[in-house]
Formats: sequence, C-alpha cells, structure tokens
Amino acid sequence: METIHTESESKGLAKNTIYNLIGQVLPMIIGVITIPILIKSLGVDRFGIITICWMLIGYFSLFDMGLGRALTQLIADKLGKHENDKIPSILGTALFLMSVFSIGGSLIISALATLIAHRLLKIPAPLMLETINSIHIMSITIPFVVVTSAFIGYLTAYKRFDIINIIRIPTGAFLFIAPILVLPYSSRLEFSVVALAVGRIITTYIYYKYCVKITPGLRSKISVDRKMLKPLFHFGGWMTLSNIISPIMVYFDRLIIGSMVSLSAVAFYTTPFEIIKRIFILPNAMMGVLFPTFATSYAKDIHETAKIHDAAITYLMLLLFPIMFFISLFSAFGLSVWISEEFSSNSFRVLQILCVGVYLNSIAQVPFSFLQGIGKPHITSKLHVVEIILYIPLLWLLISKYGIIGAALAFSLRVILDTALLFYISSRYLPHKTDRHSSNITSVVISTCLLTIITVCDTAASKAILLLLFPALLIISWKRLLDKNEREYLINKLRSVFA
Repeated sequence: METIHTESESKGLAKNTIYNLIGQVLPMIIGVITIPILIKSLGVDRFGIITICWMLIGYFSLFDMGLGRALTQLIADKLGKHENDKIPSILGTALFLMSVFSIGGSLIISALATLIAHRLLKIPAPLMLETINSIHIMSITIPFVVVTSAFIGYLTAYKRFDIINIIRIPTGAFLFIAPILVLPYSSRLEFSVVALAVGRIITTYIYYKYCVKITPGLRSKISVDRKMLKPLFHFGGWMTLSNIISPIMVYFDRLIIGSMVSLSAVAFYTTPFEIIKRIFILPNAMMGVLFPTFATSYAKDIHETAKIHDAAITYLMLLLFPIMFFISLFSAFGLSVWISEEFSSNSFRVLQILCVGVYLNSIAQVPFSFLQGIGKPHITSKLHVVEIILYIPLLWLLISKYGIIGAALAFSLRVILDTALLFYISSRYLPHKTDRHSSNITSVVISTCLLTIITVCDTAASKAILLLLFPALLIISWKRLLDKNEREYLINKLRSVFA
C-alpha cells in the first residue's frame, strides 16, 4: 500500500490538525467555567443578550460573501504554482471587496437596531435601550470581523496554523472573559459589548501584523487587481450560496418538529443532535488543514493529492468509528444516566440514527474540502441545492409518519446521498486511484452498515455480540487500512507516550 507522503509532511498535517483542535477546545473549556459566573452576575435576561452578541460576532463573518475561503484557495493555488508575485494583489483585491461588503452590512445592522430589538428579539422593556445601544456598538465591529477572516485566510493558505491558533485561543477566551472584566464597574450591557468590540479590533490588528511578518514587503506590495475580481466573485458567490443553504438543512427540522409534533419533541430531538454534532470538531480541525493542502498539492502533483485525499478518509474512519460505535451502542444507558429514563426512552433511538448520519457527514468532509480546495465550489453548492429540494419534502413526510425518529431518518438519508455523490464526483477529479481507494469504499459501507445494525439491536444479547466483535474489527482495520510504515510509526508513538 502507498504511503500518503513524506514523514515530514505527515507530521505537518498531524501537528496542524492538533493546533486546530486545541484552538477550538480551549476557548470552549473557558466558556464552561465563566458562563455560570456571567449568569449569576448579569442575570438571565442580560446574559441571554450577551449570548446573542456572541452569536452575532460569529455570523458577521457571513458578510465576507465567501471571499475569505476564496482568498485561501487562490493563494494556495498560486503557492503551488510558484506564482508568489501575484499573491499581494489577490489579498489587496479581497480586502477591498470585503471592506465594501462589510461596511454596507454594518450600516444595515445599525439602521435595523431598533427593529431587531423590538420585533425580532422581543427584549424586556427595562433592557430595551441597553440592547439597542449594544447592537449599534456591535455593528461597528462587522468590518473588523470580516477583514480578520481575510487575514486568517491568508495565514491558512501559508499553513501557519500555529499562528492562527496562538491568536485564536486568547481571543476566543476573551469573548467569555471580557464581560466579567467590566462587571466591577457596571453590569450594563453597553460596557460588556464595548469590551468585546475593542477585543475584535485588537484581534484584527494582531492578525495583520503576523501576515506582514511572515511575508516581508507585503505591506508595500498590496494592491487591487481587476483581473482578480472574477475568480474571487466566482468562488465567493458559490460559497455564499452554500452558506445560506447549509444552516437551513441543519436547523429546519426543528421548526417542522415544533409545528407538527410538539415543543417537548423539539427538546427530545435537539438534545441528542447537539451532543453528537460535537464530533464535528475532529473533522473540522482536519479539514482546516487539508483545504489549503489540496489547493497547493493539486497544482503540483495530482497523484500526491489522491494519496492525501484517501489517507484522510482512512484516518477519519479509524478515529471516528470507535467513538460512534460506543455512543450508539450505549445511547440508551448514557442518556438515562445523564438526564433521565424518560428522556432516554424518547431520544436514544434518535441519537443512534443520527450517529449514522454524523459519521458519514464527517467522512464526506474530505471530498467536500477537496472539491472546494481545487476551485470547484459550484459543484458542492449545486449539490446543496439538489439536496434541499429533496430533503424538505422528505423531512415533512417522515416527521408526519414517525415523529422525531423520522426527522433523524431524513437527516441520515440525506447525508448518505450527499456522501455517495461527493465520493463519486471527487473520484472524477482524481483519476489516479491509490491502493487505499477500494479499501476505503468497502470500509465506509461496512462501518455504516454496522452502525445501522445497532439501531435495531434491542436485546442485551445482540449488543454483547457486537461488543465482542469490536476487537476483531479493530484488528482487521489495523491490518487492512494502514500500511507497514504507518503501523510502525503509530506503535513507536505509543511507546514514546507510555515509556
């Protein structure tokens, strides 16, 4: 079996993936620690508004119109072709466009502040003025949030995930810490939001300084090039379409459940979904690294790209299947211990079915990132359009017949279709089939079938049989999916950890 790439490149991918994982997990841990303090100090209503501000900070990046991702792809492609002289004009053009869009977004949000507070959020009267003022303040940060995404895209293209996460960890933590820092002076929302806004502005400056630092002379070479407008708009436009459709496919099921079943059913469905979707942290960390890697390697050597693509699928399967296997097998027990027997009886089957969909969706991120990385975002966007046309009526039908179990079935069936199409399409752009290719396809099918079987295993005996089979599955996977060099590398790593 072929090795994915040189040992140094393999270490680079693993190291950068770990950087991304740490950059996502540490701020979450800080949030878990600080949120109870904020709730106690601010009160539930004020804390609710702070959470909306956190959400807005994240969603303001949508005003980049997909240009941050486009910037990464174009720069990574130029790096792969050794056309580094064109990079400053790509960055300059993207910054110009993103500034225009984000300033427009800032003016729109500010103009709608009163309407948002009165009609959309239904804020209590005593907090109305504080909320309106806070929205005005947050709107000022939109250009900074969007421009920051450009600088992150630039660093991503250069694979400087060390820098990205060194900045991301303290700035992510600051989202939770900033409101606490101002509490000794005032509990009014405006003070907390000003602290958040100042933090975003400083973050933008830090990212800019690091971009200039890794590329000497960049500041003087940045320019706007009309020739870059078309490729940036092409990629960014398709990315924006995906960004609009994706949240609908993720959250629309809850609206239908609420309207067709009950609000309690929404809770029984949403809770297991929120649990299992945390697994996306793992593929997202890897895809953040692979996206620019695909763009660069595809411009250099398509055979190397095929090895990276198929190896990533192998590694994700080996990493995720054991987690999903045990979550699914012990879903009823876990939910009963964590919440209650009643909750478990209503939700454990939903969790099992969602395990199938989330597992496949995680693996499908590899061909998805590959297609976008090589500059084919129109393909993934068109797939989303086709899927949502099929998904919404299927969702409606299955919920009307099977309730929240039907919603979970609709999600997993859509993901099965999505995964099959992404695997097929990506193979057309990777004519060189690696030794892993057929093994990956077989393993994905078998592992998906095993997770599906768990959903119909209600007896203790059947679960015991599956549990006894698990070690054999691991041994077969170890032998079939990894080559000798990879097995030796992992054994040596384990020895060094436990030595």
